[in-house]
Amino acid sequence: MGIRKRLLGWCQRPANTVSVMIRRHTSTFAVLITTAVLLVSFFLISSGSLLPTPPIAPKLPQPPTDLWDFTASNSTANTISLDWGNPLVSNGIVYLCAAETYVIPSEPPIHPANITPSRQLGTIYALNKSNGVKLWNLTAQGNIRYLTVIDGVTYISASDGRYHNGQYGGGNIFALDAGTGSQKWVYKIDGDVLSSIISDGVVYVFFHASFTLDSYVCAVNASNGRQLWRYNAGYHTYFSSPAFDDDAIYFGTYRGNYYAVSAKNGSELWNVAVDGRVSGSSTLFDGIVYFNSDDTTYALNAQTGEKLWSYPITQYQIGDAGISYFKAGENVYALNASNGNQIWKFSANETIISSLSLIDNVIYFCTNETLTALNPANGAQLWSCNTEGDAPLAIYDGRVSRFNYIQPNAVINEGALYYYSGKTLFALDASNGKSLWNYTAVSNWLFLTVANDMVFFSVDNTVYALSGSAVGHPS
Repeated sequence: MGIRKRLLGWCQRPANTVSVMIRRHTSTFAVLITTAVLLVSFFLISSGSLLPTPPIAPKLPQPPTDLWDFTASNSTANTISLDWGNPLVSNGIVYLCAAETYVIPSEPPIHPANITPSRQLGTIYALNKSNGVKLWNLTAQGNIRYLTVIDGVTYISASDGRYHNGQYGGGNIFALDAGTGSQKWVYKIDGDVLSSIISDGVVYVFFHASFTLDSYVCAVNASNGRQLWRYNAGYHTYFSSPAFDDDAIYFGTYRGNYYAVSAKNGSELWNVAVDGRVSGSSTLFDGIVYFNSDDTTYALNAQTGEKLWSYPITQYQIGDAGISYFKAGENVYALNASNGNQIWKFSANETIISSLSLIDNVIYFCTNETLTALNPANGAQLWSCNTEGDAPLAIYDGRVSRFNYIQPNAVINEGALYYYSGKTLFALDASNGKSLWNYTAVSNWLFLTVANDMVFFSVDNTVYALSGSAVGHPS
């Protein structure tokens, strides 16, 4: 009842009296709020909370540190050597390939050198990327010729190239579950597998057949291992790396021929004779197929095989803008890929001893002791640096996992360029050539590669994996 009377009394007061009281209380409230804000601000400033936040220093790149190592046991008591191919990293799994050479003492020596004949075993080890624990392994007679991982399936080709009484040791194409190593299918070849590659769900196998020694291209369904077709490219020759489109597979041979074969049924679409052996890679761009023979680069119409142009230079790269890049002596050339007209020329003033590498829209090459980076649009030099002695012979894209027994001594990975010289691994900022760090390896270590932010070395039967997080270019 008392509260009610006070409320009624308040309401019955004159309007000007109420207004004065409201202004008085509002003023008091504002003073209280201002005081509170000042006290809180004083506390925050004294504690440093309102001081300007210093900029976060970028994480400086650090040399790699040990992560794990893996040692392979010899498969036989008569093993005389074990060599490692480039590790391949895919979906959290590291694939190591060991080439093991062994002898059979009971076999008679080879005359006239009186050499004990040797044989080889190829083994793939699948390891956990984080800790190096072995998940599975596969051992095959002969050499591992190809390894790739697509959609959770590991494809491996292995072949025993020993030739005796008209017959090769035989080859196999395996399809395995990438996680467990369980076999999905195997395709056997009575001959020597030279190479293989997968495109659009088809495994293409290049091999020499036993007895006839004819050279074949064979197409195998990648899902079930069934043969789709075979094409005979003639007596005992070797193949260039192929190119593909929806209609055909394009490749050359050491006999100086270049072929287009139907991807559907293996029938020959066209066959062109060129000067010299066709080796190296083939490139298909905008309806034109490019390849090189011993001393000439060719551009052919992919539909008809008609020669569009040729240039007396070997080793090329095709850029996204339809520009073809070549090296010859001291010079790098850029040509219009459609008609062969020169766009620009860069002179290094000394012989270019490496291949050209076009990675992340930059051209890299080496002279005797200098590594140079060019702008592919106009040939302007972006930077150059001394390579501390042995120049890299080839620069690879570390984001592209590839299997090879030939270890690269220069790799670009995550914005950094790595090259190995004199037992030291050098890391450069690929954008400007400035040094990030140097890492001196143990004296007898061999550099394998940098792949997926991991550095790999080997010695004898052991592969060493070094940390990846500190390897890449700082963000």
